[in-house]
Amino acid sequence: MSTVILKLCTVPCTNAGRAIYQLGELPDDGVYKAMMHLQHQKNGTEFLPLNQHKIAAIALLTIDGEKVSSQIIGDAKSSESDLLTELATQLASADEVICWTGAEFDLPVIGYRFLKYGIACPAFWNKDSFEAESMETLNLSDVLSGFSPGAEASFDELVQLLGLASGKGLSALDVLEEYLGGNIQALRQACEIDVANIYRIYLKYQKTCGDISDAEYLELNHQFKQQLISSDLPHLKQFAAAS
Repeated sequence: MSTVILKLCTVPCTNAGRAIYQLGELPDDGVYKAMMHLQHQKNGTEFLPLNQHKIAAIALLTIDGEKVSSQIIGDAKSSESDLLTELATQLASADEVICWTGAEFDLPVIGYRFLKYGIACPAFWNKDSFEAESMETLNLSDVLSGFSPGAEASFDELVQLLGLASGKGLSALDVLEEYLGGNIQALRQACEIDVANIYRIYLKYQKTCGDISDAEYLELNHQFKQQLISSDLPHLKQFAAAS
């Protein structure tokens, strides 16, 4: 069984902003500000509707039997369409997708962006159906909160509560500022750190469910840490050292 843990990093979609709010030839930074200002006026928050998000980075962690591998899709120069095309390929062979807030954020955003670019991904649209080969989804935030509205924990607070390495993920960055500054690599690295912590939360969840024993939990954590330490990527080595 192949399981994919997924994390997105998004920014406001200027194409959506120009079309929806009729912002014409306003420069991108002006469009960003206008979109968030108008949203704040409307709902008291700058968090945009999910159809107005653009994907800047996608991190995946794949569990295939005893093998665990993490990757950040594409590179800093990859277009959003390129990222989504590769994601569609990865999902085609996945039996299960795990996210932190998949149903409330990641999966709807992915669906809207697949639609925008016309990218085919039957596995995505058939998820959680009654078909034998249907890809299942697990939204950790929902499960851990007992599917009770308002009981969801902050991802960053839970990371701290569980004693996991923190401070290097997306919450530590001003995502839009980094994006406007062209520092896509920082966003990609932070996304990869977050997906690693989602995996560690998932392992704890598996242990409390009785799906894995205490010994298996410790061994899986140890294997993952050693894998990160042996990585060629400095940010993953630093993450492992702090874990």
